[in-house]
Amino acid sequence: MMPADIFGKYGALLELGARRRFYALCGLAVVAGLLEAAAVASVMPFLATVAGEGLVPGNARFAGLLEPLGASSPSSRLAWLGGAVLCLLVLANAASAATTWSMLRFANRQGHALSVRLLASYLAKPYAFYLHRNTAELQKNVFGEVYRVTSGALIPAVHIVTKLAVVFSVSALLVLVDPLMALAVAAVLGGAYAILYRFARTALQDAGQVSVEAGTVRARHAMEALAGAKEIKLLGRESQFLQRFREPSLRWADAQTRAQAISQLPRFALEAVAIGLILMIAIYLLGAGRGMGETLPLIGLYAFAGYRLMPALQLVFAGFAAIRNSQPALQAVLADLQASYAPDYAARDGAPRIPLESAVELVNVRYRYPGAAGWSLQPVDLRIARNTSVALVGTTGCGKTTVVDLLMGLLRPEGGSLRVDGVDIDDTKLPAWQRSIGHVPQQIFLCDDSIARNIAFGLPDAEIDRSRVEHAAKLARLHDFVTGSLPKGYDTVVGERGIRLSGGQRQRIGIARALYADPDLLVLDEATSALDNVTENAVLEALQALAGRKTIVMVAHRLSTVRACDLICVMEQGRIVERGRYEELIGASPRFQALAAAAGA
Repeated sequence: MMPADIFGKYGALLELGARRRFYALCGLAVVAGLLEAAAVASVMPFLATVAGEGLVPGNARFAGLLEPLGASSPSSRLAWLGGAVLCLLVLANAASAATTWSMLRFANRQGHALSVRLLASYLAKPYAFYLHRNTAELQKNVFGEVYRVTSGALIPAVHIVTKLAVVFSVSALLVLVDPLMALAVAAVLGGAYAILYRFARTALQDAGQVSVEAGTVRARHAMEALAGAKEIKLLGRESQFLQRFREPSLRWADAQTRAQAISQLPRFALEAVAIGLILMIAIYLLGAGRGMGETLPLIGLYAFAGYRLMPALQLVFAGFAAIRNSQPALQAVLADLQASYAPDYAARDGAPRIPLESAVELVNVRYRYPGAAGWSLQPVDLRIARNTSVALVGTTGCGKTTVVDLLMGLLRPEGGSLRVDGVDIDDTKLPAWQRSIGHVPQQIFLCDDSIARNIAFGLPDAEIDRSRVEHAAKLARLHDFVTGSLPKGYDTVVGERGIRLSGGQRQRIGIARALYADPDLLVLDEATSALDNVTENAVLEALQALAGRKTIVMVAHRLSTVRACDLICVMEQGRIVERGRYEELIGASPRFQALAAAAGA
């Protein structure tokens, strides 16, 4: 019913140790199935004894087996057999419950492990990966699609294994009792399930594809609506954003309905078929001249077997249906897992950082963004000496941010090289170089956490040095605000994305974060653009105090912020077209004069 390649794909989700545990659990499921068959089989001698009491007095067939137990009378034999049936049933149910619990625990823990692996794979991707992938899609994969793989594949696989063990064990028992009758029943029930699944599988996979696509769109629209709540309310666009979310959400809900309804269809049709089969068996046996003493045990056996088999068969069908429906989710998860690698975080974090002793250089570097037709950065040569300050200026889109991203190793050049003290920084050296860099972007990312934790960013509490936090905050002109205006000081929670702070306060937290680790290279990408003039001047004074002690690279539109830089590079169409100090450029460069006039400098 299910192609082998599908099982191979799901097997690829499990690591070697997990596969071994799964095989061990399959063995436990077989034991539970055998106990289930024993419980079903025990009904037959019990009913034979019941029938024998009324129709074949003495029932000598079982009396000899029970006499050593003191069951010499018909009533005591019946009591012993009834007790045995009950004990076997309780034991079989207990084994099935233990197997189900173990399997579900295994499946859900594998779902947890899969989420961790997928998130780790995203964190391991190069920065360029995030330039063409939507954050909402990645978040949906980590939570939504992994959940669909777990609930739509791993857990159904658990049900398939446990219930197939029951189906095969009970079916084998029926074959031993009456091979021809068992094969006829199996052909009817099995054929009906196979036909239903054959007609349903295409609809199931189509519904799964719609779920993935519509789920991605609805997640993106929901995230955009919540992230842009301030602007949406100001512009009165609530209904428009709600409508964007409503349509894919409805398509997702309808796809879920189709998949869930199809998985339940056999139960309604085949319950009637099973009852009809039992009635036909009874009519056949009595019509063949078999007495009630032989007919009653067989009818009871098939009735009890049907009682145990029908839910098992339904779960097997539902499991195959869920696996088919979850194929698109599996493809989405596997595609990102297989295209990733798992870095050795412990080794990277333990490696000493690469200090900047002489200069950092871009040598004949070129870069083109993924999917772009032309070069974003033409061959660029730039040498930044230790403890000097360099500014990159130019119109929007000229390549300033691309240069600093290459200096920080966030983007890898397609031609040329990044060198620190004359040594090429390849992928093996890159993490150690990045530990020597402090970066302040234009838009500061803040966690919904305390100011201290946002400055130390990611460090566990035991490793946060509060004195360094305060020192970095003082350099960023943040300390007086934190201690003088916030009742909880550095333990004040900033809210989601720092919503409880002003733009200038968020920016100063970002500057303090960059300075916390005492970096050798400080990169400021429009870092003071969100500050008012007074605060900007205070921060610039602090940065100027670092002049001669830190290597500073600035990207700026306000040319007043770069007056004191040792070198200013004017960029145009991905090239550095002019270099010099502020006084040199403002007196001799028409390009720089135009930039200064446009910026009001």
